[in-house]
Amino acid sequence: MSGCSDGEQVIEIENKEKAGSLFIQKVENDSSSEELTKVVNDKQQIEQILTMAEGLEVKKIRTEETMEKMKETDTYMFVFSEGKEIQSGKKAPFAFYALENGTFIFPYSDFNKRDY
Repeated sequence: MSGCSDGEQVIEIENKEKAGSLFIQKVENDSSSEELTKVVNDKQQIEQILTMAEGLEVKKIRTEETMEKMKETDTYMFVFSEGKEIQSGKKAPFAFYALENGTFIFPYSDFNKRDY
């Protein structure tokens, strides 16, 4: 997993209410399609998923290692947006990847210091 400083760290998620929509996309064999994408707008479900990621212990790994892990198995991308759509060019308040083996990958090191 990635997403911390040199040592291990526990994921804490503040401001869950910033997530208005959740886009889930499955990537199979390095590709995806609209059929493999789901949009969730239910605030309770969104907060439940964010709560599940909270408390995970993470360790920092190299970007190359992250990419290798993601290519080895099907990956689920979870991207949270403030509104009902993902805005191109705007950073999402929260995002992470889940691999089929249960590994979570966080693409940035601190959920709570994102620019909204």
